[in-house]
Amino acid sequence: PIMASSSSASRASTVLARLEARHRVRALEAQKVKSQTSTQKAPEEDSDAFLSLFTQIQKETTQNMQTCAVACSSGEPEAQSKLANEIAETLVTCDRMRAMTASATYYLTSFDVRACEAQSNALRDLAHALRAKHLPRRRFKFSQDFSRRGYAGALEHVLESASDTSTANGDDARTARPADIGGREAALENFDGGKTQVIDVDVSGLDATIRDGRDAVVVCRGRATALRLARLTNCIVLCAGEMGSVDGPVYVEECTQGAVAVDSRQLRIHDSQGVAFYVAVSSTPIMEDSSNLKFAPWRDEDGTGDVHVQDFNRVLRDDGMGTCNWSTIDATSRVLTGLNTEEAVLSAARGLLCT
Repeated sequence: PIMASSSSASRASTVLARLEARHRVRALEAQKVKSQTSTQKAPEEDSDAFLSLFTQIQKETTQNMQTCAVACSSGEPEAQSKLANEIAETLVTCDRMRAMTASATYYLTSFDVRACEAQSNALRDLAHALRAKHLPRRRFKFSQDFSRRGYAGALEHVLESASDTSTANGDDARTARPADIGGREAALENFDGGKTQVIDVDVSGLDATIRDGRDAVVVCRGRATALRLARLTNCIVLCAGEMGSVDGPVYVEECTQGAVAVDSRQLRIHDSQGVAFYVAVSSTPIMEDSSNLKFAPWRDEDGTGDVHVQDFNRVLRDDGMGTCNWSTIDATSRVLTGLNTEEAVLSAARGLLCT
């Protein structure tokens, strides 16, 4: 037993010695790797590596889009759908590139930051240009009766009828009866309300567009499938509450001043300034390339409600805060929130139009 115990102890000491030697070798290797990496920059903080990766993403994305565009021009089957998917992916890539640039501003030079921003903007412009060339949107059309007379004559006819009624009632504002813009798609465009007109439009079951107008209150009645507002100046658009709603998305593009009240599934805002939004939206409103926007809930009984907005152009500062392109309308200034009757809403809208 004594000899067995001595033999076991010897084997144990041998094993321990081997383990200790192996540990020393690994420790030396780890120390060597640590000393080598401590003198190098982290990959994500290497400006040369960042710019190389950024340029590579830009070139590959551009090449993929142009390849799809060439296939689309040659009439290859399913080329349009491939180009549409590629453009959608490109726009997502542009957002990712801008986020990459924003996160690298603390070690990139100002020149490099501006160059990266210019690259992402050029890529976005190319995507929009290819979409406009190869994937044009269908133009909205009026019903047959309106198209024969031309839009200007149709709108003039509607407003003349409203003028006769309002004059008889001693009212300065001219309220148009719902315009029949039937069909699946419809458009109201090229109007100037002179800060007095209220134009009613029946949008029931329509993909409706209201564009190129100014200084008018536009009431959208019924449930639209989609609504697009484009290039409106100082217009009050009402599509919420008793008046109407939108089952699908609402797109707002290149609008200035005025106010929009919508009850919809989604709200997306692009290239707009100084517009006040009163929203009842199922998802978070999204804004991009816009500034000085204001938001408030459409329904808010106690005046303390808030709206969360996703701003794709919000830039973080060193203190962790951000430059914000939108704000919440103060509770005392929410002139369209919580009004119970259509008369009250229209009265408040007229007041906004005249200010």
